Amino acid sequence: MDNYDEKLDGVVGGEADIFNNEVRLFLKVFAITFIICALIASGWWYGSENKSAISKGKFFTSKREEVTETFAAVKASHDKIVEWNKLYDEGRYDELETVVNENRDGYSYYWKHYELISMITDLNNTDEILERLAEGKGTTYRYTNLLYTLVKVRYSLTDKNSSLDSEEKTVLTDLMGDREARSLAAIPMSAEDFDALYAKATAEGYMSYSVISNYAEERWAE
Repeated sequence: MDNYDEKLDGVVGGEADIFNNEVRLFLKVFAITFIICALIASGWWYGSENKSAISKGKFFTSKREEVTETFAAVKASHDKIVEWNKLYDEGRYDELETVVNENRDGYSYYWKHYELISMITDLNNTDEILERLAEGKGTTYRYTNLLYTLVKVRYSLTDKNSSLDSEEKTVLTDLMGDREARSLAAIPMSAEDFDALYAKATAEGYMSYSVISNYAEERWAE
């Protein structure tokens, strides 16, 4: 615990949050490893009582390999998160979005900025949708996804319960840029109509995909 306090004294602000998150992640993995060790112990007892049913040597070897693989996975995840934090701090969001999507694993969803990267991915996907619409390849599915992304981003920027912090909202607002205006012009759809759809789709306190899908079906049925 003294070592933890000394390390914490050496970091400030966001770095302290990152360190605390890493410590929490380690404690979770430690708990999982403790459970695995308990299972190993129970397996040894079972094996001692049932020698014909299980080979204790093989059992221990197998479990030791599982624990080793678990710690290797945690180490690899930790190294990735350190790299991702560096890219985030340097404002290299496009590169970060690519790296995260190519290297995500089960631990990635616990990363502090994961929701922001998910939003950036959604925004980048709208660019592809707009390209397809410009080629005359509009489908109900594409219209629905375009509108849902616009609703989702606006909701995350205005909802007081959003998990995005103020810094992330600023980043997302900058990346959003004129995407909403360009998207509505491409459909086409007036800002007033979109405001009305947004209000209806979020009236229950969450984003309703079905409301948006029904709107797209009624207006752009194939």
